[in-house]
Amino acid sequence: MLRDDNSVAKILIDFSFKNINIDPIKSLKSKVSTGKDKMPARLEIRLKPELIDAEGMGISRKASAYFGLNVDDTRVIRVLTIDANLSNDQLEMIRTEIFTNPVTEESSFLPMANNFDWIIWVGLRPGVRDPAGSTAVEAIEDLLGIRLNQDESVYTSKIYQISGDLKKRDVETIVREILANDIIQQWRIYKRDEWDDTKGIGTNIPRVALDNQPYIGTFPIKSRDELKR
Repeated sequence: MLRDDNSVAKILIDFSFKNINIDPIKSLKSKVSTGKDKMPARLEIRLKPELIDAEGMGISRKASAYFGLNVDDTRVIRVLTIDANLSNDQLEMIRTEIFTNPVTEESSFLPMANNFDWIIWVGLRPGVRDPAGSTAVEAIEDLLGIRLNQDESVYTSKIYQISGDLKKRDVETIVREILANDIIQQWRIYKRDEWDDTKGIGTNIPRVALDNQPYIGTFPIKSRDELKR
């Protein structure tokens, strides 16, 4: 695998948040989120189209240099999946106040990918620690003056929109050798004609779900000697 950062910690998605100076008067009244009827929201953030995407350029160059693949362009979209009971006003506040730099970035709760031949989504597998997601939770709580419930969280991932004359096996090579670590990450690949512009990648919640139920029973013990056995 040809990633520059080989450690598990550095492979995790790196999100940078704006500096936040919380005004307690403007902050919402402190409370605990109820977690009832919550609908996960997917926030997508990308560089403005007129700006050079250095990360995307690096991916294109590696694909060409190492594997001889014809990648014309790669653009990266950062994704925050917010699994919490927040109002539309709260979501808009955190979009503009925390996660989007208005000078260099644009963001939306709707799919943003356009002008591509292939889409690659890469996210963490269920159960893998998401430090950037934890930092996002802290930033949201500080800005809104609330505390999220234990079952509420934020998950980070990335979308790579790639342009070029590529076969699916070529795109799979890019994913496995450049973009993702199969041990801790999962991914999906979409061709342009498979992509739904209204749905996008959908909502991906990498939460661990355990189906087993604990068993509680009683066992008669007639003597201490039997207990020792």
